Amino acid sequence: MECYSVWTVGKIPTNLRGMLHIVFNRPKLRIQTLALISFTLFHSACQTTRPTLTAVEMARALSGDEQALDNIEASNTALQKSFLALRANGGWKKLGYFSSEESDRTERLLFRFHTAHHHLNNIVERYEKIPTDSPNAKKAEALRTRANRLALEQSHFLVSTFADDPIAIAKLNQDYPRSEIPLNTYDHLAESLQPKAKREAEAIELKLKDELNNAAYLAQTEIFYHVSRLKKPNAHLVKFSDAQKRDVISQLKPGDILLTFTAGYASDVFIPGAFKHGITYIGTLEQREAAGLSPKDIILVGGSAEGSKIAKDLKQTKTLHGRPANLIEAVAEGVKFSNLEYIMDTHINRLLVLRPKLGSTNRAKQVSRTFSYVGQDYDFRFDFADSSRQVCTEVIYRAISGLNGIEFPLTRRGGHETLSADDLVNYWLHKNPGAFEFILYAEEAPLSPTHRAQILTGAAGKSRLESLMASGGKD
Repeated sequence: MECYSVWTVGKIPTNLRGMLHIVFNRPKLRIQTLALISFTLFHSACQTTRPTLTAVEMARALSGDEQALDNIEASNTALQKSFLALRANGGWKKLGYFSSEESDRTERLLFRFHTAHHHLNNIVERYEKIPTDSPNAKKAEALRTRANRLALEQSHFLVSTFADDPIAIAKLNQDYPRSEIPLNTYDHLAESLQPKAKREAEAIELKLKDELNNAAYLAQTEIFYHVSRLKKPNAHLVKFSDAQKRDVISQLKPGDILLTFTAGYASDVFIPGAFKHGITYIGTLEQREAAGLSPKDIILVGGSAEGSKIAKDLKQTKTLHGRPANLIEAVAEGVKFSNLEYIMDTHINRLLVLRPKLGSTNRAKQVSRTFSYVGQDYDFRFDFADSSRQVCTEVIYRAISGLNGIEFPLTRRGGHETLSADDLVNYWLHKNPGAFEFILYAEEAPLSPTHRAQILTGAAGKSRLESLMASGGKD
């Protein structure tokens, strides 16, 4: 069979390129998964380039699709067991939200579901217009019927398994940019199982609901974006000398958490406390590789299709403004690379550096997870239950939570589950002292007429931090 563009990258859907990357970088994946991905790539590319098949080509395609259906049917059993185990062990029923670990697990299972579902739909479409007088017409119809039955069984299973769980339905309806899973997966599957008239009515209702939600979110985004940038003209920053900046950077390692406060911004009203912003230090390219984060041996994020993107981002050395890219942070423009020296010059009144107490393997997982969120939108609702958009501390929460016994509890504020920078500090100080190592604390030196910075380490630094937190940031 001649398929001239099968291995042309531009012809392969992005999510399938990610799947292929994962397989070749995780050799322990089962052979049937590789076979399934290969058949998907083979047939989708061939269908695009050669829509009309000869009898010999048809026979080969039918044989391949029959094997693929066998693989899907076998893997469906394991996938269903995994979904049932997720539901049985789900802590979200008590907490009221999915933990970061549960959210990642759900994303991985949905990715597997979508991979199989996509291939089943391709088979149904491929054989629905085969002429009835074709030599392979009966076999093609049998495969189409079988693929359609499996797709319906998949949909019915997922819909019925979580039908009485609104928290899980909300999680299944989120979009997952890392894995290219679209919005409203659960609702669309439930809709597909309804009679046609009801499907059409519900589709209209869902579209109107989405449009209203999007309009409300855009209005909220516009307000917060502009108000949060208002700053008092007389507000000042602490001044780090070049030597101090070099000293701070020399003490940092990839994965270190930086918590900051910048005086004078209107956003301080929305986010009270000693610290307002959370950032992850990712270091230089050489530091990333030393931490086990070279593109060739990166620890992928579960079953996500983002492995190739993370590997590419790991090589990023410059920000959009041409500065050294040694930070990842979520700001109003989204999750992006930033530069520590620039932030120390322009946005610091207080700076706290904490190092998660993780072994080398978990540290690599933490940093690779952090990279996986680069490019995602900012969450102006500050809703940690929704993993499709990120706020600054949400990136930290999702990257660390579940590693080495670190489980950040979320607090409900403004109708949403959140984790503030102060929550993170208090978790370490009062609930889990083994979660972090104190690296340094910086603030304005007492009685300094030029607002010079002082950097505190060791017992003196931690004692000053504890005093600050006890005062609620007013000390």
